[in-house]
Amino acid sequence: MNRPKIQYHPAFASGLELVFWQYLTSLLIETEHELSRKPLKMDVLIVKKREDIEIGNEIGQIFRKHNIIEYKGPGDELSIDDYCKVMAYAFLYKSLGKGVNEIPIDQITVSIFRHAYPRELFRHLRENGCRVERTAEGVYAVSGRLAPFPTQVVVMRELSSKGYAVLRILAPGASEEDIRTFGLETGRQDDAVYRRNADAVLQVSITANRAAYEKLGREDPAMCDALRDLMKEDFVKERAEGRAEGRADLLVSLVEKGRISPEEAAEELGITTVEFKEKYLSSLV
Repeated sequence: MNRPKIQYHPAFASGLELVFWQYLTSLLIETEHELSRKPLKMDVLIVKKREDIEIGNEIGQIFRKHNIIEYKGPGDELSIDDYCKVMAYAFLYKSLGKGVNEIPIDQITVSIFRHAYPRELFRHLRENGCRVERTAEGVYAVSGRLAPFPTQVVVMRELSSKGYAVLRILAPGASEEDIRTFGLETGRQDDAVYRRNADAVLQVSITANRAAYEKLGREDPAMCDALRDLMKEDFVKERAEGRAEGRADLLVSLVEKGRISPEEAAEELGITTVEFKEKYLSSLV
């Protein structure tokens, strides 16, 4: 059976908004920024609307006015050619200002995000006279002749759980600790935009790590409550669209744990209690 392709990039963009949540009033985060009339796009562009704002986390410390972000999803290659393509994007972006030097070259930075450590890329960079220096957990600064802009490679798997669980849980193999941290911290947020971003991350993370979520659902009632509350709006939406099957496993876990009744689970899915029991609980009877 062919599994559906997981759309990691939109969830990554939502995760970035959460990482820089406290600075959003001073940043413009634009996904798939078009570089030309042809389909040539950068993954994410972050523009400082206020240049005097300093980003206080390890990833954003490098930021200047114009910040180009490239994301490589799980399984995507990050070769020296991919690296050079991102640099070409940055030069092309600089050249497309409305006036001469409207985008100063010293106001551009490049950040490349990948889940796994790019051993071959770093080897190629060092062989070509570049310096690769670890400046924080998961953050590697690149300098030298192949780094015409302030450049960093962010290895998401190595980032600290504190503040970056939202990026760490996007890939398969997410730890229970990271999932729990994300679920409990996000469950305390009331802002609607924050929760929409969190939900986009959560949907991808659940698809990539279903077994881990099911295990946590059985063993951690607090985690179940946080996720159920976070996804409440999606339950309603999926019920209206007739697509609630993707949430059934979590609801079954909640029923098994005694956190909700079969009647409540059936209501969330928009079906009768009899249908819920026959479809999802018959094997448990």
